[in-house]
Amino acid sequence: MAANANLNFPGYDDWVKQGTYQVDVKTKKHSRQDGTEGHTGVNTKLDPNDKNMPGYYDNYKNAVTDAINAGKMALAKAIVTSHGQAWIAPTTPTTPTTPTTPTTPTTPTTPTTPTTPTTPTTPTTPTTPTTPVSTAPTETVAAPVVEAPVLEVFDMAKLTDSMDLSNKLQEIISTNSPLFKAAQTKAMQNMQRRGIVNSTLAQEAVMNSVIAVALPIAQAEVNQLVTNLYYNTDWTNKQKMQANEAAYNKMLTQLQGNINHTLQRLVGSQNIGLQNLKGQQAIDLQTLQGSQAIDLQTLVGDQETKLQQDKIKADLWAKYGDWVTMMATTEGADQEAWQNMLDMLKGAGGWPSPT
Repeated sequence: MAANANLNFPGYDDWVKQGTYQVDVKTKKHSRQDGTEGHTGVNTKLDPNDKNMPGYYDNYKNAVTDAINAGKMALAKAIVTSHGQAWIAPTTPTTPTTPTTPTTPTTPTTPTTPTTPTTPTTPTTPTTPTTPVSTAPTETVAAPVVEAPVLEVFDMAKLTDSMDLSNKLQEIISTNSPLFKAAQTKAMQNMQRRGIVNSTLAQEAVMNSVIAVALPIAQAEVNQLVTNLYYNTDWTNKQKMQANEAAYNKMLTQLQGNINHTLQRLVGSQNIGLQNLKGQQAIDLQTLQGSQAIDLQTLVGDQETKLQQDKIKADLWAKYGDWVTMMATTEGADQEAWQNMLDMLKGAGGWPSPT
């Protein structure tokens, strides 16, 4: 197999001189040089004074190399052209069709009488070899999994909170890409084995798996940008904007390859979707157990309160009885009056029992 000419990268200086960022700085719009609606088709020239440029150059070469080695020529071409570089169409060697063997000339007939011998048949001209028709399937450019936002590139230095960064990543991950749809379908099939059909849960399962891979990559770029801004307080607003765009483009390039790999792995997984389902079942079980525990605690609390109230009543009546007895037996007490009081209590049923 012939080496791909696009792996012969230009030197750093030539690459910077010819190259472009993946966005138009004036319009803040991303361009893939493919005429996609909402994109200008025009990118801003690279800034030779950009301190992040060496790392940008290395990431570019790695992204192109990985895409070509994985056989993803459409992705490799998009990366090359969106960076202002020239794409060289790979040539596939083909075996020409074997020429048709010429017809052997007819031997002249020997005359029996002096007659003119038969003219030999003119040899058939060899058939010109037919230009071979390539049977290789035409490579189609699938919708990218990572979509640059149509609006302004977001300010990455402000996304130090994981939740905010995760929400922004979900905005640029296309759930309509064929690869994402395939992973979602696989999740649905796995969930159906458990008797559950829920497309929302299936999509959430795929998105959660993708975010788990994408978030650390994005966080690393955010942290690097914040560090650069901290140590370069003399940067102008233009330089800060360029540093943000460089970090943003580097993040997109890395996310594209890593998310594609993750989705391809999920398409062949037998567990995607079931993990979310098990997680939801665990939450429901915890909620039920928590509710039962609260009900039990309430019941025990009510019983303890009732026992405490009964004890207080019994103590009060005991103290009252002790007082009556003491008063009735005190020297000089009106025995008849206390006797009448006791009789009245007995007439009312005696000492009331605690309730």
